[in-house]
Amino acid sequence: MTNLRKVLIIEDDKELLDFYTSMCETVEDQVICTIATNGEEGVKSLETEKFEAIILDLVMPGTDGYGVLDYLKDCQLNKFVPVTVLTNLDTEEDRIKTKALGVNRYFVKADLSNAQIKSILRGEDLNA
Repeated sequence: MTNLRKVLIIEDDKELLDFYTSMCETVEDQVICTIATNGEEGVKSLETEKFEAIILDLVMPGTDGYGVLDYLKDCQLNKFVPVTVLTNLDTEEDRIKTKALGVNRYFVKADLSNAQIKSILRGEDLNA
């Protein structure tokens, strides 16, 4: 029996969610993905389920990625889970702010290949 990696993906863009879901299916023997279509759904998942990794968009209506990161500071169940930000925000300010909030890795979506996204889902180092 293999060890499955439970990943929470919080993303509001429908096309990207479809894409991430298809990527999850290609690594399904290694990864179980839970999808949240906004920050509120993400927080609900974080309240009830333990994850090994979180993939987080920053720009979403309602509770954005920064709101989710704020919630994680006091979330006993998932407080120390590594967070990877996948966003189209490419400013030094956002990188610094997310790092201060505990983000482990920060990537600009447009810069990633399909293979790199699969590697992120698996928890592999991209050396980026």
